[in-house]
Amino acid sequence: MKNRAFIALVTIVIMVLGLISLNMLRRELIPPVELPTVAVTATNPGASSEQMADQVAEPIERQLTAVDNVTSTSSNSGSNFSMIMLEMEYGSDVFRAASQTDTLLNSLDEQLPEGTTTTTLSGGAADIPAIVVTMSSELSPGELNQRFDQSARSDIENISGISQVQLFGAQDEIVRLNPDDDALSENGLDRSAIVDALEDAGVVSPGGSVTDDGEALDISIGQAFDEVDDLGSTLVPVEDGTPIPLSDVAEVERTEADAETVSRTNGNDAITVMIMPSNDANFIELSEQALAEMNDAAQQMGGGTEFTVVFDQAEFIEDAIAGLANEGLWGLLLAVLVIFVFLLSIRPTIITGITIPLAVLFAFVGMLATGTTVNMMSLAGLMITIGRMVDDSIVVIENIMRHLRQAPPGEKKVKTITRATGEVSSAVISSTIVTVMVFVPILLVEGMAGELFRPFALTVVLAMVGSTLVALTVVPVLAYWFMRNQRIRGDRSATMPDTDIRVTTNWMAKLYRPIIAWTIKSRGTRWTTAVLALAVFAGSLALVPALKVNLLGDTGMNMHMVTYTAPQGSSLQRTSELSRGIEEELAEVEQVDTVQADIGGSS
Repeated sequence: MKNRAFIALVTIVIMVLGLISLNMLRRELIPPVELPTVAVTATNPGASSEQMADQVAEPIERQLTAVDNVTSTSSNSGSNFSMIMLEMEYGSDVFRAASQTDTLLNSLDEQLPEGTTTTTLSGGAADIPAIVVTMSSELSPGELNQRFDQSARSDIENISGISQVQLFGAQDEIVRLNPDDDALSENGLDRSAIVDALEDAGVVSPGGSVTDDGEALDISIGQAFDEVDDLGSTLVPVEDGTPIPLSDVAEVERTEADAETVSRTNGNDAITVMIMPSNDANFIELSEQALAEMNDAAQQMGGGTEFTVVFDQAEFIEDAIAGLANEGLWGLLLAVLVIFVFLLSIRPTIITGITIPLAVLFAFVGMLATGTTVNMMSLAGLMITIGRMVDDSIVVIENIMRHLRQAPPGEKKVKTITRATGEVSSAVISSTIVTVMVFVPILLVEGMAGELFRPFALTVVLAMVGSTLVALTVVPVLAYWFMRNQRIRGDRSATMPDTDIRVTTNWMAKLYRPIIAWTIKSRGTRWTTAVLALAVFAGSLALVPALKVNLLGDTGMNMHMVTYTAPQGSSLQRTSELSRGIEEELAEVEQVDTVQADIGGSS
């Protein structure tokens, strides 16, 4: 109480730092959970899906079971490509597992089909994309894909928090050669002659330099291909004859590669852009930057290109945070209202109500310092402690009010408030410690549960510590400045029989004392009270089986993901046909607005 100005200054600093921290905190829907996984991609140009599954994926899976701490393996194979996933025990060192994987793959090289290449990826990205956007244009799919790669893809992938950009339904532009076997035979050639001619075609090699009139000039051998016609002009050597252009023995055309993926939005063909977040992504900033890049790219790409947002996780994060914040505000107002009902005094109610925002701002500072994000779990921790935040302040302010009413004439207010605060300080601190200790074990939990619930426990602890500090420092100072020796309306001071203790009797005491007097009146009433308490406890336990159990409950997302696996050996076209039937059925559901289908690849 002697450093009231200092306490006021510290309070202002906490408020400012809390507001700054709130703006700096990263926002996401749920706490990031980094599952220890190792992925192996295997490619073999020209191999069918069955060949990739039987000759590549299966041997790799079998070999990689020797990696330490592997709990399960899975694979997904398609034409030319296989993805093998290793799931590790939580807490495993993924970098060590990746190193073991590389070693085992090297020993497997000779057993895999010729031309197979493997790549090891560790860590893993989020399962749910940050943004799903469909891209449509008057351009052909191949041209649209090419322009997107040139205008936007690298810029989007360079945005902080984006791990990769996946495209579904995109077809690359290629140059296809269709050899004319008759023309080759007439010139005494076969298809291998075309391969030999193309091996060094289009390659520009350094040829040294020459000096001309004192100026050094570089020499380049060969010429790069700029157009398809340049490739058609490539000379094919003919034994004992004049070389002939490639176009004389083969048809050279620019076309689109055979589709490996199919994308549809509400039954219409499209190119889907899926932006996958990294584990430390700030979804709000990521969404704003990515959508801004796409808007700029739409104008650069031309052809009436449009990007349509199908799903944006940032919207659900903002809605969830706003919803919890709104509910928290109502909780604050109700808490203040209840305090007023019991204290029946404006000034003590306001002083007590100030505890909640100060404790929350204190928690925001702690969250920034510990790297905790604003998510559903951390906000839920703040919301459930709103009522507990004011408990300490209510105890302190009520005791201060009582001491101010009963203070001897002439006693200084500072002394009275100091004595009142000190009288309950040990009880306030001990109750806070007990509450905090309940949540400390959650901070020590390992595994996925620890990752999910640690922010919840941490915010509860921070808010509780903040509320106690405010109750024992800020509340007494505010009481000194704003409270007078006032009596609560309806209070009546009376002396307890056979003692010098004076107690306050008000409307709440009049309701409560008859009840407590009856419960302890006799042995029968005491046993009745105990039996009723046990019955309530037993009834509560009986209701436990009726409770629904899930991990996170409703996150507010209006998206549902369905995975469909076609019969083994189904072609992309057959799988697409089967999927279209499912899409049509889903589109008929009344609540469904958009049906997005991604087929093929690793979708």
